Amino acid sequence: MDIEDIKRKYMHFMAQHSKQKGYGLDVETAFIHLSEEVGEVAQELINKKMRKDLYSDKKLREEIIDVIIEAIVLATVAGVDDLGTAIDDKIEELYKRHKFKKPK
Repeated sequence: MDIEDIKRKYMHFMAQHSKQKGYGLDVETAFIHLSEEVGEVAQELINKKMRKDLYSDKKLREEIIDVIIEAIVLATVAGVDDLGTAIDDKIEELYKRHKFKKPK
């Protein structure tokens, strides 16, 4: 599944979810959701260091995926249309800025 398919599938879910829960899907709300998910990744990393009895590799992976999904939502509601192209353009810009060789 490519990033545009993921975006389409999840945004369809989010439209239904936000309607059911009674909130609008805007940049601020998307950013808050993303921040919450980043906090959950942070909590798992704290658990890994300090509360090993509460840590789970599976939970960490799930929270990282949640961050990626919520970042896609934020990009979408902020008006980033073609995520694949936008990400590729950003990577190209980074290679040029840092004068690194691109992979073959």
